[in-house]
Amino acid sequence: RVLFLLTETALGAISGFHFAFHMFVIAVFNLCMKSLMANKYHFLHRLALLAVPHWRYPMMAGSNLSLGLFSGTLYYHMERGDPVLNRAVPYGGSLLILGWITVVP
Repeated sequence: RVLFLLTETALGAISGFHFAFHMFVIAVFNLCMKSLMANKYHFLHRLALLAVPHWRYPMMAGSNLSLGLFSGTLYYHMERGDPVLNRAVPYGGSLLILGWITVVP
């Protein structure tokens, strides 16, 4: 009977650790995916800033693309884990869209 209780306790502890480990892996994976998305958008739009002087409205396009409201809020959420700035992400995305619209002649 004691051996059964010890075995049951050990299996319960192992399964609890297993569950916690998987939750940790899922959390780290989500954090890595946010980091990759923020880094990708940040890199592509900063690369586009090199061509801004050749565009039709360089001041408007440059200011909309360089504001960093989209990637910056993703970086903040990734670093701090605080979702307070998540409401600014759609505004940052809209500014990026406006920046790309100014490219069209």
